[in-house]
Formats: sequence, structure tokens, C-alpha cells
Amino acid sequence: MPEEYALEVSARWWQRAVAAIGAVERLLVELITNSTDSYKRLRPKDAGQVGNIEITYLPSETGAEIQVRDEAEGISFDRFQRALEYGEDTSGLSQGLPVRGTLGIGLKDVCIAMQGSRLLSIHDGELNECTIYRKAGKPWVKFVRKNEIVTQEERDNMGLKGNGTIVTGFIPKDFLPVLDFKTLHRNLCHHYMLRKINQSPRYRLSLKSGKNETAINYEPPEGETILQKELAISHESSSYHVQLTIKRSSKDLTQTGEFRDGGLGVVYNEDAVADCSLFGFDSDPHAKKFFGEIEIQNFSRLLLDQTKSIVDERRRGLDKRHAFVIELTSLVARELDKIIDRERKAEVKLRQPIIKSEEHLDRVLRELNTIARSELREIGELDTLPLDWRHPDYFRFYHDTLGVPEYESTSVGLGINPDKIPDRSEIFLTSNDPRVEVNPSSIIVDYIKAKGMLPLIREKVIILGKGVGVQAKITAKLGETIPPEEMIVNVLPNPLLSPTDGFAFIPDEITMSEKRTKYATLVIEIALIRNEDCNSISLASSNANIHCQSEIRIPSRPETLAGKVARLQIPVKGKGIGEVAEITASYRDKKAKLGIKIEKRDRESHGLFGGFDYVNWETLELISDYDPKTGYILVNRAHPSFKKHENIGWSSLRLFVVNVITRKVCERITSEKVQKGAFPSFSDNPGTFMTEVFLDIEHLYHKYGHRLYDLLEECVKKPG
Repeated sequence: MPEEYALEVSARWWQRAVAAIGAVERLLVELITNSTDSYKRLRPKDAGQVGNIEITYLPSETGAEIQVRDEAEGISFDRFQRALEYGEDTSGLSQGLPVRGTLGIGLKDVCIAMQGSRLLSIHDGELNECTIYRKAGKPWVKFVRKNEIVTQEERDNMGLKGNGTIVTGFIPKDFLPVLDFKTLHRNLCHHYMLRKINQSPRYRLSLKSGKNETAINYEPPEGETILQKELAISHESSSYHVQLTIKRSSKDLTQTGEFRDGGLGVVYNEDAVADCSLFGFDSDPHAKKFFGEIEIQNFSRLLLDQTKSIVDERRRGLDKRHAFVIELTSLVARELDKIIDRERKAEVKLRQPIIKSEEHLDRVLRELNTIARSELREIGELDTLPLDWRHPDYFRFYHDTLGVPEYESTSVGLGINPDKIPDRSEIFLTSNDPRVEVNPSSIIVDYIKAKGMLPLIREKVIILGKGVGVQAKITAKLGETIPPEEMIVNVLPNPLLSPTDGFAFIPDEITMSEKRTKYATLVIEIALIRNEDCNSISLASSNANIHCQSEIRIPSRPETLAGKVARLQIPVKGKGIGEVAEITASYRDKKAKLGIKIEKRDRESHGLFGGFDYVNWETLELISDYDPKTGYILVNRAHPSFKKHENIGWSSLRLFVVNVITRKVCERITSEKVQKGAFPSFSDNPGTFMTEVFLDIEHLYHKYGHRLYDLLEECVKKPG
């Protein structure tokens, strides 16, 4: 092998790897875990060794110089060569060693991301050194020294008495933001991927910068264990044992970002953390105290599966589309939902309503939800962006794979980067199977539609599948020089096409809010409909508090699905929270039954906002919050600012409460926009993301502030 050569990898691969780093902390995480894996491989030879890992960070006006040094096994020249080849597992994961393995980005990718990267390593008395750099748009490697006998002077200069590895490089500030020493130390201590390592007595990590040197460690929150449960997941003929531990802290924890204290860490191989999440409850105000672990046995088997990566494309955590992750999410979310429901019920008993009466509440909610719908209408027409979706190089579907119910039109977004695609260009959309239709057949790029400081054009594509089990490839293509984008579509069974006995409510159980009309779907096979003068369906309710019309006629030309069934919308209304009823529909000799329960209104039944309550929280950090399950805005009476205005008098407190609610309304609408992909992703450009989010909140506040103030001032009431 020559001493200098280009690494055999596509530019797109390493561009994605470099983009996945996103922050200095993540780059250092990769180097630190590379060292801990090396110590694990060494451990069978020296089980009593404590692994020292020293990180040096020297910021400047132009960027930051970094160095990571360990005293582990070192790297031989042969392993150096294999480690620089893509597709090679040199971590030991495939040999059954308890290492982090292929979860991360990779040592070579980190070195490519830096400037002037240099690797020095001593293994069994021999010194190897190489540099990794970019030339002519490609990554290159140059071996400076190979299998040289290391001298004592060289050992002294490197600070290595035995084996070990040193990685150095420079991070320009236009690539990653330069952090101060204190911030970097705090973030490395709290990074969820280092959480177990920083607690382990097997390693000793330190951060140096000039004369500053301090240990990197992590103290988990204090709390009580509220659930320990063993779960089992079957995946592709293999069984996986999952140990779920959920704890409740005595105080609120941060539940977002890579430096969170809360969340459930997905742990494997002793101290490797694959993800950290509350599995859909991260923003739930009743889950702010939760933390814990999900330990998965044999997780390495999933990491090594080359047919479908369990890690998302940007190596930021688990791929939420993976079948195993979907099952894991379902099981964990089910347990969390039970616990959070208990927390919510306990807190609800202590709440006090903010709005004077039901009439005032209906008026406020009608106004707020009208505003929310107006702001979200354009975005809501499109499929919601997946959390791990990233800004396209040219254009990209919102999903790599998509399941569509048979004969049900399903929309999916296509994101277009106007910085790369010329205005008025025509992107052609095709399907390789006529049983899966795609519309439109082409899209004309229109710069007027571009939104955001990191521009993105969002277009809607409609997919219609005919034939359960059909799989098709949808391709978006523009010319020969731009790589096409593909999406796999799977046609799924549609329950609407198979009503029981040809006549049924689908679904056959629903919940509804008090005093609000709910529409139930009644499905009837076309073959059963007779075109006669008296072609009607009779309806009856078992409870007078939940009622519907007694009869509904079948239109001469009803709305049909695939020409097989007709769909009728049956309006139902009721009163009395907790009331239940059975609606019976009769047609000829057929009967269909629908179970209904009236529940306290939730956000799905009325819109984004559902109500307003005063609460007394232990934490003094939050003045207000939003409950995503009920749509309630909660105002904390225990907050010092609330107490201050309360002491001044009701006039001052009323204006304060109105302002808090108005701010929270604007923040929540913007948050919904974020979830629907209205802004550039945080990982693509954190600064731009935060600027756009802040400006949108301020824009909404100035646009609707006076209107909401006038409304809320006469509707809020003094807490009891």
C-alpha cells in the first residue's frame, strides 16, 4: 500500500458524516468513545487498569485546536490500514466485544472534518503516524511513520509510558462554533452519549486548556425508582430482553437536547448509549422529573445488521422508522403513559381554572384556535417533517419509506433546496409500478414558495395505491447531473374496504368532547344499497345524553371508496363528562354498533388550545407550560414573578397573567410550525434555526398581542 493515497469513499458519504458532527462536543464524543472502546479491547489483558483520557482544548480567534490522548492498546500499522477502510469493523463489535462499535461516525470521519488531523500511536513498542486531510474534493491519508521503534525521548514528548494513541486537529470557527472552556466542560459532563462513561470508575477523563484542568464526570439526579420492568421484543426470529428502569427526580430536569439530565438512556455493552428520549413525552409537563435507562441485551446484533441500519442517517440516535425501534417505542411509551396519567390526575385535582366561565372559555378558545389554524394552515397541508430529516442537497422526500392504505390518497412532502435548484426547473415524478400512482407527474420549482433563512420549498405529492402488498419505487428526477431521489411505497390493508358484514362503523369506538359535534364514519358496501324511494338508515342511541339524528338518507350518489363502499358521516352530540352510549344503525337486515364516551376535551377535538389553569409547581423555573395531551396552558402560582404581581394587587396580576398566556400562545404556535418543518433543522444550522424561531414568536406577539390582551383581560379571573 502506498504511503499516500485517497480514501475510497464517495464524496456524499463523508459530506454526510462531516455534517452529522454539528458541534465540537459531538466531535469529541467520537474521539472519547474511540478511546473507551480501545480500553475495553485491552481490558482482558489488564482487567485492573483505570483508563486515562486527556482532552486538550485551545480556542483562538480563528477556531480551536484539540487533542485527545489515551493510554490504551495503541494501533498497529495493520489496524491503521483497516481502520481507514470504509465497511471494515475494527472496533471488535463483530467479535462480541462490549464496545460501542458502529453507532458513531467513525475516527476517520472525525479526522476528515478537522484540519491538519494527525494520528500518533504506540503499539507494542512500535510507533505509527499518519495525517488525514482533504485534497481536490477528496479525503486523503499519508503515513509519516510506519512500525518505527519508539525512543524514550519520543515517549517523553508524547507523554506515553506504554501503549496509547494521540489524535490532534484544528476546528475552524466557520465550521463549528468555538466554545469557552467552562461551557465545553459542562456540556461534555452532561452529554447523554458520555453519561455512563462519565459515571464509571473504569475511566478517568479530564479537560485541559492552558493552565485550566478539570475532571469530566457526571452525577445523575437524585430520585426514586418508580418502575422496573423487563420487556421482550421479537424481531426477525430473534428475541431481545429489555430492562426498563424509570426514576422520578425530586426536581424538574432538562428534557431536550444532547445535554439533558432527564430522559431514558438506551444503553448497551455496559456504557454505550445509543439514544436518550422520553419516547414522545419529552415536552409533556408531567414528565419533567423522569429519567432512567433502557438496557438492551444483544443490541450489537442489530448494529451489525447491514440490511437496515438501526441508527439514523446522521448518527444522532435510533432510526425511528426501524421495526425494532417502532416496537421499543410502543412498549416504553405505553408504560410512560400510565405513569404520566397518574401524575396528571394528581395534579389536576389541585388546579384552579383561570377563565371565569364556560361561556368565556368557549369564546377564548374559539379565538385562539382560529388564530392557530390560520397560522398553521399552509404548513398543515403538507406531511410533517420527520425529526431526523435534514435539509436536502438538492431535493428530498420527507420519508425514505411510506405505508399507504389501499385506495386512500396519501400526501407526502418533497423538500426542494432553491439554493441548488434553478427557478422554473421541472422535477419529474414517476412510479415503477402502475398500481401505485403518483400525482402530480411533475413539479415546477417556484422561488416564491421558498421559506426561511435556510430556504426550503415544500411541495405536496399525492400517492394512491391499489392492491395490498404492492411495493413501488417513487422517483423524483431533474436532468442527468443531479442525483435522483427515491422513496419506497408499501400498500397496506384499508379497514374501510372491509366493513364487518358489509355494514359497520369504522372505528366502532370513539370518544368525544362535551357539547361539541363529533362525526362518526359509517361504511356500507355498494352492493347492499338499493336505489328505492325509501333508501334510509335509522339511528338510535342508548343514552339520551348522547344523541344523533334518528334517520339519515343514503345519497343517490354517495361518496365512495374504490367503488366498493360508501362512506357516510354521522353527526353525534352529547353532554356530561363520563357519559357512555351505544349508537345502533339499522339498514334492511343489517345492524352496526358504535360505542361512544364523553371525555374532558383534548386538543384533537377542539384544536391546539384546550383550556387554562392555575397550578402550584415545586419548581420555580417555569412560569408557564403547555400540556400537549389536553392543550391546556398552565400558569405557575408559585413562581416569584407571579407572587410579586399578586402582592401588588389584582390589576397588576391580571395584566401579568394575560401577558404570560399571550406569550405561551405565540410560543406554542411557533413550536407547531417547527414540528411541521417550517424552519431549517437545528442540526443543519443551529444559529439560523434559533434566530428564525425567536423572530417568529415576536412576529406573532406583535401581530396578535393587542387582540388577545383585549379578549383575555375581561375573561381571566383572580385565583382563589
